[in-house]
Amino acid sequence: MTLSSNSLNLKYFDISSRINIYGAYVIFMSVKAHFKLNSKFDVTLSLLKTIKEDKVATKNKIYFVLKNLTEKYSTTDIILIFVENELTDNDTLLNIDYKELSRSIKDRLSSVDRTILKDFENIIRYCKSKNLKLKDALNSELIVKMYLKEYITPEVVLAIDNITGVLSQEITEDNPLLNITCDKLLKYKKLFSFNSKTIKDLLAKANKNVCLEDIL
Repeated sequence: MTLSSNSLNLKYFDISSRINIYGAYVIFMSVKAHFKLNSKFDVTLSLLKTIKEDKVATKNKIYFVLKNLTEKYSTTDIILIFVENELTDNDTLLNIDYKELSRSIKDRLSSVDRTILKDFENIIRYCKSKNLKLKDALNSELIVKMYLKEYITPEVVLAIDNITGVLSQEITEDNPLLNITCDKLLKYKKLFSFNSKTIKDLLAKANKNVCLEDIL
């Protein structure tokens, strides 16, 4: 999915044709293993190879879920649904809104640069309202907290990490959720291709846009 210089890269998956139910299950379990806390499995290197087809026999509930997905969605969309499912902390595929998961991530990824620009503007406005230095904010756990409060999207956190390394910095606050979130976002970042120059250009443009708002 090469939509901009900053984009989700699905070259690791075979998306040349529609997958069957078993294929969807292998991708689901591979994505889940990739995002698992402290897991060393990397879906960008390979899919899981030890999953037996009887795991998705017709008697299993997940069979009908995957059957529905493979009939209604493309392989690319199914992968995006599985990724978004992990980002939203769902432990299962049962009883979730696939249409909403698909819409949410596709809206953000339809133009990653536009999503990043909008979030940069939100961060700059927040810093101005709190009298914070932007440079300090971009290098602190504040960015992760803003994401957890849904003030910004995960994609801008990844972009910021690309230029500051914020997700790998030591968390000073005694809050396990922050460490867990950093781990998850770093794993999401592995699925992306980023251009540092473009990110810095977007940050400069966002700063200019907000300054113009102040003048007006």
